[in-house]
Amino acid sequence: MDDEQPQGQPVLQIISTIPVPVANTSPITPTTINPAPINNVPQTNTTINVTSIELSKTYDNLNVNDTDTLLFSIDPEISSNKQIKWTSSFPDIVSVDNNGKLVALKDGISVITIQTLDGCKISNCIVTVGRSLNDATIIFKDNNLENIVRNAIKKPPGDLKNTLINCNISY
Repeated sequence: MDDEQPQGQPVLQIISTIPVPVANTSPITPTTINPAPINNVPQTNTTINVTSIELSKTYDNLNVNDTDTLLFSIDPEISSNKQIKWTSSFPDIVSVDNNGKLVALKDGISVITIQTLDGCKISNCIVTVGRSLNDATIIFKDNNLENIVRNAIKKPPGDLKNTLINCNISY
């Protein structure tokens, strides 16, 4: 019979996870291993960091006293800490509250920023208050660049309007 131990031989069986001291070394301690997700749901002792944060808009045009609300998304949706902070680069031009609601206060440009509380993930929206960028006249400081753009969009000399060429102006 294989199950029987030879007579007179001691049997050692460890049942506990209590550290066992070994001569001239540190105690052996159990290691915590985060369990694998079950059905794509992480276990409770797993921390899931935010990998990205995005705003619903990267540009917004408002008139004085207009309001708008920026929406945002965080990936992954099951992130452990979804706390965010809103800021305005010029709160006297555009204010933003804790829900992403914008209020245009005076003419100008402000950058609205949303960031995770740890500051690791950020997204921005440029808000113009007053004259709409859609009606802006595009002026080139470089004649070569102007010629390249005009040839690409097939527009003759004269004023170029953002609405005519249907493009975004970046700052």
